[in-house]
Amino acid sequence: MNITKQRAQQLILQPVVLQYNHTLSITQKIAGSFLVLFFLMLGSSIFFAGFKAEEYRTYYFLFGIILCSFPFIIYLLIQNSKNKLITLIDKDGLILKNNKKFIWENLQSIMHHASAYAAEDTYYSVNFKFTNGEAVATCNADNFSFVLYIAGRLPIPNRE
Repeated sequence: MNITKQRAQQLILQPVVLQYNHTLSITQKIAGSFLVLFFLMLGSSIFFAGFKAEEYRTYYFLFGIILCSFPFIIYLLIQNSKNKLITLIDKDGLILKNNKKFIWENLQSIMHHASAYAAEDTYYSVNFKFTNGEAVATCNADNFSFVLYIAGRLPIPNRE
């Protein structure tokens, strides 16, 4: 048995469920809506200006499409990062939001992320890098202190 798995089984006596309590404020929702409208209006106006342009028409079309698709690309990136969030930690490994499972034997490294302006040893996320992917726990999780406890005691190289 791998030493990482042995240590994890010693530390984790029962499975721990992580729930994330981050919601957007009304101000953030309004600002996001304005940004989406801005990019859609700007992109569509540049796209339709391409019909009138005699020179560089394809560049107008291309740039308009890129600006219109920008909010959707950002949305897909956010969804992808949410799928990497850890929802369950148990003796065998981690389970992500998209039901992907990582086992402790494949753990390569752990990285703590801290703010330059926060107090020392104040972390806002922890990344677990496995041979077949990556898992993340953020400070918005209700059991984030347990994640920090586990990450600090596993016999794996830790980086900040």
